[in-house]
Amino acid sequence: MTPRPWTLTAAAALAAAETAILIAVVGLTRKHGADIVIAFLAVKFPFCWLLARRQPAAYLAVLVWELAAAVAALGGSAPVGWRLLEIVAAATVVTLVIVSTPLFPAVHLPEST
Repeated sequence: MTPRPWTLTAAAALAAAETAILIAVVGLTRKHGADIVIAFLAVKFPFCWLLARRQPAAYLAVLVWELAAAVAALGGSAPVGWRLLEIVAAATVVTLVIVSTPLFPAVHLPEST
């Protein structure tokens, strides 16, 4: 089964939208250390853009980021509905990224002589 190109674009867009919403929520709560959390979350935006451009490093970065977000949501102190929404969004992004794996360029290792 050949993946459709929209899966990678959808994964990148959903990851960026999820990050924007998290930044807005953290910014509105104004808790101690919110600036650091917002800066950390903002670092994800370039990886979302690079993911849409089929960069392998962004593939790994977004996968690790989303898995970490799901684990953080499991142990978070936010209301259950918000944590569940984060887990669903992270799982959707991970699924779309994994499904789009064949869209990335093949890796060729150098041959030994």
